[in-house]
Amino acid sequence: MFRSDIILKSSPDGTPEVSTGSATVVEPIDDDLAGSHGTGPVAFVPPATGILEPAIVSALQEILRFKSTPRNGGNIVDSLAKLERCARDADDPAARQMAEHARAATMTRKSILDEMRSGEWLRRGDRAEREANIRMVEAMRSGSASVLDLEDIGLRSRGIYTIHFTATGTFAGVSSEIVADFDAIARFQERSFLRSGDGSMTDKATGRNANFIQDGHKFLYVVWP
Repeated sequence: MFRSDIILKSSPDGTPEVSTGSATVVEPIDDDLAGSHGTGPVAFVPPATGILEPAIVSALQEILRFKSTPRNGGNIVDSLAKLERCARDADDPAARQMAEHARAATMTRKSILDEMRSGEWLRRGDRAEREANIRMVEAMRSGSASVLDLEDIGLRSRGIYTIHFTATGTFAGVSSEIVADFDAIARFQERSFLRSGDGSMTDKATGRNANFIQDGHKFLYVVWP
């Protein structure tokens, strides 16, 4: 079993860096402690049990091979896709969150847009409960939406996705950190759109519908008629 944390750090091309850290149990960090520039609050999901299903263990062992070998984008991405499939239906909510870690670690603008156009993006969490998300996806499919990745205007961000283990090999939960200039992102939001009481957004420059998306470490701004 694993006796140290497994860390996945995102990269612009969707090929994450794999490393290990000290064996730790991370405590949740209060939102008030989040820095305005640098690292956001740690989102921590504790385990229901310290035991992982064999298929998840096997997928993690496969991923760890890339810690000591040259980066091979296709292989590490395939291995993370395997982890996502194995963890998606796990009984333990923290183990299920590994599926989102695996997805987020390989996330790019293209992968998010592909998910939106296929409808898969709406099926994650409670996104389909928000009318603006549904209308946005319809506009994406019709080709009438414009999409700005905040990376394209210099607002770079990175995700650090960690799977925690104790020194005795017990699964200790998962956490994620987003490294970004949150003050600059807030200024972009302030100058770009108006938010109404029901949560809907309007682009200030065009008067069109707008949506601001944070998905993992990716930030997108979408405008459509």
